[in-house]
Amino acid sequence: MFKAVRYGYDHSSMVLFSQRTLNSLTEGLRSSLAGTSILSSLMILGHVIDAFSDILNLENSTDLIELVLGFVCSKISSIKHASFELIPAIAAHVPLQFSRYFLDRWMSILLESLKKDKDKSIS
Repeated sequence: MFKAVRYGYDHSSMVLFSQRTLNSLTEGLRSSLAGTSILSSLMILGHVIDAFSDILNLENSTDLIELVLGFVCSKISSIKHASFELIPAIAAHVPLQFSRYFLDRWMSILLESLKKDKDKSIS
């Protein structure tokens, strides 16, 4: 498991904590207008998904994927870059759902970014 369990936290507490953290980050991304808040939330979201991947329930994550895909077209390059890194991490945890609902759109975004010189380093 991971370090938190070794320090006395039981599995159900960690599931609850990870799900609440994920929900808070998602809500923060929905309501945030400040670039630094969006970037921070995207970066933390990536760490939360990695750290709690074994206990997070991402099966109902279409809203989360839609939200992160929306930031891929951001004018702020750091937000765009963080989104580009986060999408594959989410897709790895829900591959069937991602391929069914988002793969075509993601591939179009990647192809479009390859056409733009400044985005080639991102994709």
